[in-house]
Amino acid sequence: MRDLSIVFVLLLVFVMVGCKVEVESEEEVRGVDVVCRHPGGGLAYYRVEGVRSVYSLTKSRSALWDFRGKRVRDGKLVDVVANDCFVEREVK
Repeated sequence: MRDLSIVFVLLLVFVMVGCKVEVESEEEVRGVDVVCRHPGGGLAYYRVEGVRSVYSLTKSRSALWDFRGKRVRDGKLVDVVANDCFVEREVK
């Protein structure tokens, strides 16, 4: 009886520890267009690639937009920190 309980405990430990598999959700990685109001006046357009969520473009505590993107008007890669930007996303 004691051998059976040891085998049962080992089997239970194997199932709990050895078979644990974590599967990450496959979210769609895509590019988004961000429009920001420039302090000098006018609008600035940026293209940001590899975005899993629009919320990853902002800092959660300060609510500042903080991202690296390609400026549309000249194609330069720039770091952007701003407080007046927006993204439109089509809802299906």
